[in-house]
Amino acid sequence: EELLSAVDAQEGLVVLRAPPGSGKTYSVECAVALAHARHMRVAIAAQTNSQADDLCRRLTRRFRRLPVVRFASQDHQPSDVGAAQIVRRSRD
Repeated sequence: EELLSAVDAQEGLVVLRAPPGSGKTYSVECAVALAHARHMRVAIAAQTNSQADDLCRRLTRRFRRLPVVRFASQDHQPSDVGAAQIVRRSRD
């Protein structure tokens, strides 16, 4: 509820902290849906590459028309990110 209120208020940064299995990914999906309905752009950071890959996969499956971009280093090979566009960055 607080996450959706923050998105609705167009707060610049929101940190979502919760233990594993608490529904963070689902909450992020709901926040993305609200932001998309408000014509907002959203950047999401994850702690691990596998979390970022999973989130890209879930977002591309749930929001088929939403462009999802997965930023990755040259060293990381994203696995199954759905229809997400992959942008590679060097380690400069």
